[in-house]
Amino acid sequence: GTEYIGARSKRVLARILLETSQLGEASGLLSEAHAQFARTVGIRHARMAEVAACRSELFLIQGRFAEAEAAAARCDSLRQEILSPEHWALVEARLLRQRARIGLGDADAAEPELLEMGETVRRLLGDDHALAWAVARARLECATASRDESLIAIRAARLARLEHDSNRRMREESES
Repeated sequence: GTEYIGARSKRVLARILLETSQLGEASGLLSEAHAQFARTVGIRHARMAEVAACRSELFLIQGRFAEAEAAAARCDSLRQEILSPEHWALVEARLLRQRARIGLGDADAAEPELLEMGETVRRLLGDDHALAWAVARARLECATASRDESLIAIRAARLARLEHDSNRRMREESES
């Protein structure tokens, strides 16, 4: 119905606002979307997981890492209940959790999970997918936290290669 459609629109707009650093407005829309989804589809639904993922991203941007981890855990839990074990959205939820761990100062614990996620994303979606880039960025954050200059250089080069290769493929496809 109308309330459900309104909630979806608010969640989508909140994501756009996050990307444009309009955090206050994004937060308000996420709260409204959460309440509307709770009324229309219930608390155990994919839309509620999407709201939790957006909230986790908001908290990461704000440096509120414990809250980001809690929101990512809610997202992860919901998605594990309703999605197949190989669904890419599970990787997104796990990535949010690991980014929060990095922010909390536990990059060493995040690293093995990020390595596994990178392999999963490559297998499921390929290196051109935005999630592959996000995992590569998180691995660079781990290296930065460790202050290992050679590892930082390797990971920065990997991320640059992913972006370069993807841009080249898109140019080639648009020319053909």
